[in-house]
Amino acid sequence: MKLTKLGYFQSLAEELRSQSSRVRQLIGDAHWGHDGRHKEVLLQALVRRHCPSTVLVSSGFVISQNNPEILSSEQDLLVVDTSNEAPLFHQGGLVIVFPHTVMAAISVKSTMTDTTIKSVVDGLATVRNVASDCNREAKDIWCGGFFYTLGEACCSAPSGVYSSLKKHILAHPAPKSTMDHGLPHVLGPDVMVDAENLCFLLDYERSNGAASAKIRGYDCQGLATAVFLSCLLEHMALRFGRGFSVFSDFLVDLPVPRLDPGVSSIVP
Repeated sequence: MKLTKLGYFQSLAEELRSQSSRVRQLIGDAHWGHDGRHKEVLLQALVRRHCPSTVLVSSGFVISQNNPEILSSEQDLLVVDTSNEAPLFHQGGLVIVFPHTVMAAISVKSTMTDTTIKSVVDGLATVRNVASDCNREAKDIWCGGFFYTLGEACCSAPSGVYSSLKKHILAHPAPKSTMDHGLPHVLGPDVMVDAENLCFLLDYERSNGAASAKIRGYDCQGLATAVFLSCLLEHMALRFGRGFSVFSDFLVDLPVPRLDPGVSSIVP
C-alpha cells in the first residue's frame, strides 16, 4: 500500500470514528454516560501519543492558588506540563492543577448542536476565569472543543455554527486584565472541530488602529482531527519555547479550504 500524508492524517479521524462506535454497537442506547466517557478516553489517548513524555493528559480541575474556592468545572482533558512541577493531585485518572502548569483544556462531546456548543464554551470559560484570577494571560491556556459528529442542523447549514458560537462566546466577556494590546475583550475556544470536516478558529486582529475578533471556518475534508492536533501541538511548542511544531509543518501543504462564508465577526 502506498503511504501518503493525506491518508495518514485522514486515518486519525477514521481511527476515532471506528473505535467510538464500538460501545454503541454493543450496548445500543443504554448507559449514555459510559459512551461519552469512552469517547473522552479515545481522544485522550490520541493526544497523549503526540505529546512529550513530560506532559500529562487527564481529566480534572484547575484551581486558583490565590483562592482554592475559585476553580474550573471538571474538564474532559487537561494537558499539563509536569517538567517542573507535579500536579497538586493526581490519582485515579483525575488531576487537580494550578493554571500556570496547564497548557490546554479540551471539551469532548458526541454531537455538535447549539446545546453542546454552549456547554463547551461555558465549561472552557471557567478555566480562563481561574487563570485570570491568577494573573495569567488568556493565551497561555489553549482551549479546544472536539465533537465526534455533527447534529443535523450543523450538517445542513454549517454557517449556523457561527451564530451559535458567537452567541455563547459573547455571554462570557473576558476580564480586561486577561487581554492586552487593545484587543477585543471576548474569549472563546481557540479551535472547535468535528472529528472529520468542520473546523472553526477564533482569531484576534488589529488593523488601522481597530481591533476585531473573528471566527474563521474551514472544510477540512476528513482532516479536522489532524488540524485540531496541529493547533494544539503548535501552541505547546510555543509554550516550550520552540516556536514551531514539526507535526504542523508536516500537515501544512494539505488542502483545507474555507467554508462559505469563511469568516464571521464576533467584534467588528
